[in-house]
Amino acid sequence: MSYTDPSGYLRLRKGWWRLPAAIAITVITSGAASGTLFAGTAFGTAAVANGFATVIIGGTLSGGIATGTLKGAVKGGIFAAITFGIAHGGAGRNGWIGASKTGGFDYARAFAHAITGGISAEVDGGKFGHGFASSILSSGADKLGLANIPKRSGRIIANAIVAGTISELTGGKFANGAMSAAFRVAFNEAIYVKNGDDAVLTKSSLNVKEGYGSVNDAVLAQYAAYDAEYQTASDNSNELLGAIFKTGSRFYFTNVVEVEERFNVGISISGLKKGSSYAAFTHTHPGGSFGFGGGDDALPNSTQVPFFVRLPSGKALRLNPGGAKKFAKYKASLKRSRSMRSLPQEIDAKRFGITNICGGTSSCLNKLQ
Repeated sequence: MSYTDPSGYLRLRKGWWRLPAAIAITVITSGAASGTLFAGTAFGTAAVANGFATVIIGGTLSGGIATGTLKGAVKGGIFAAITFGIAHGGAGRNGWIGASKTGGFDYARAFAHAITGGISAEVDGGKFGHGFASSILSSGADKLGLANIPKRSGRIIANAIVAGTISELTGGKFANGAMSAAFRVAFNEAIYVKNGDDAVLTKSSLNVKEGYGSVNDAVLAQYAAYDAEYQTASDNSNELLGAIFKTGSRFYFTNVVEVEERFNVGISISGLKKGSSYAAFTHTHPGGSFGFGGGDDALPNSTQVPFFVRLPSGKALRLNPGGAKKFAKYKASLKRSRSMRSLPQEIDAKRFGITNICGGTSSCLNKLQ
């Protein structure tokens, strides 16, 4: 059937604004959930409960606006909670479905989200297969490229468009696929502290009571305690950021927060006892075999404490302020040199005093993977 508007103007379909508005609320909720989840002392019960409450409220509002019905609102809240729980609902924020140990495509979680998408489609009067196919294919599209979109909002919207299109092409409804994908990304993969936000750190409840005798021991303990979070962040091509502080003669580690690769966030440590001081900062790399990146000298230079990185190989490397200062001077000399066109992408370990705290060339953390 074709239609020609005799006035020369095609009017927008009634209620056209509902889907964009629902996705906008989903984007806002994702940011709010990131804040509540990463404000906890150790991704404990309270932090996860706050995350659930946030996404349920946002999902309810999104579902209600998208459909204009009470049923849609209830369904939105329920499926938002399920989506969040798959990735973040378990102990330690690792979710009901454990993270991939490979750092590649997380088949288990993708399958769980696809089942959720299929059920969601059926509840809306569609077919399970349409929702399942839309979810699994859009998950693949996210891993193949959409995950590299720098802004959380852009990533969510792009996934919604791709999934909605797939749903339509396979015989389903665009809106069903779009909302299912928006929920999947907003309440799963996009739960992290984005660049420009503040990373709130505080003493982790996972420390041993007496603390640790050295900075290195506290770093290794933190990496071991948050191994599940490391796998989740790596699956999202993100990093973890944390800190070590000293109280008296003992060292303790903070919680960790998931941040974007090449992060640029504010850092604050709250709730520490009087007399405590920063002793080190820690982060992780999601993939590759390289060590400290060419921009990793900034934090130890500004804080004058060591900076650590966990690598996928299981190594844990330490960059001291002296080495960072030396590297910063080296970069400055390269910038002044007309013959140098690009800065190094990695800090040379031997030249700038980077050490492997596992000892020699060994990998003391690979047993966790």
